[in-house]
Amino acid sequence: MRPSHQTGGSIRGTLLEATRQLRKMSQAERYKRRHDLLRTIPGIGIITTMCILTEICDVKRFRNENQFAAYLGLIPTSPILCCIIIHRLCLFFSRPKRNCGIVMK
Repeated sequence: MRPSHQTGGSIRGTLLEATRQLRKMSQAERYKRRHDLLRTIPGIGIITTMCILTEICDVKRFRNENQFAAYLGLIPTSPILCCIIIHRLCLFFSRPKRNCGIVMK
C-alpha cells in the first residue's frame, strides 16, 4: 500500500493533467466561441463549460430556455415533484409545520 502523500500527489497530478487537456480542448475551433461566451456567466468555470459543451453539443435542440433547464433538472416536470421540492425547502428552512405560501394550481 502506498503512503497517503504519494496517492494524494497522484490524484493531484491527474487533476492537473485533466485541467490542462480541458483548457487545450476549449481553445479548439469547435468549442472556442461557445466556451468564451459561457465563461462570461458568473460561477461557470472551465469544467462546467466543457461539460455543457461536450454533453449538450447543440443547445439549439431545445425549443427554449425552460426546456433546457428541465433537461438539466432545474425545473420540476410534474406538480408532484414541485410539491416535493417545496416540502423539502420548508424542511430546510426549519418550518415543517408552516405553510410556505406557495399555491399550486
